[in-house]
Amino acid sequence: MWYCVDRLGLFYCHEIEIWTGRINTAPYIWPMVTGVCLSSVVTIYSWCHRSVPGATGLALWGFFLIPKLLASALELTATDFGTKVFWFQFGYACILPGLAASLVFALDYAGLETWLNRRALTLIAISILISAPLYFTNHLHRLIWTDLWVDGDIQYNSGLLNYVLGGYAVLLSVVTLSVFIGLLSNHRSTAGLSA
Repeated sequence: MWYCVDRLGLFYCHEIEIWTGRINTAPYIWPMVTGVCLSSVVTIYSWCHRSVPGATGLALWGFFLIPKLLASALELTATDFGTKVFWFQFGYACILPGLAASLVFALDYAGLETWLNRRALTLIAISILISAPLYFTNHLHRLIWTDLWVDGDIQYNSGLLNYVLGGYAVLLSVVTLSVFIGLLSNHRSTAGLSA
């Protein structure tokens, strides 16, 4: 069912029936859609130039960022609880792989490829492969969220595993940021010596 209104020359449509259930389009999803488009361009470009240091990691990062942005937009537009919960879970399942990909990007770009050995990549991959299905099976064990409800958007009470996964996400973020800060400080000291 289409319900469209023309306000000040802008065309808004509400309550559209699509395959994911009933959704409600709103103007605030357009920044996310724009982010998806720009991220797609950067991801495709970096994938096509994989020989450049950091390009593969950047493409991998975009591979998880794009679904996260799409899931957030679809979660905001969903009108029924089941659809909102699905896109909420899908978006959260993309966070840890995206942070791991950002760490791979940082290490590759900084020239620290030796840290990207098989053992390190396996440990990162195992933690992600274990955590991703837990988001979709939370209704069975309630380890990530003990309760979910809608109050404008999805609200939740954190379970024990949510704190563990959140700590792991913070650790990945801090290590990634540390690599970039080290790269920046190394660049400044090298630039100061050559001047």
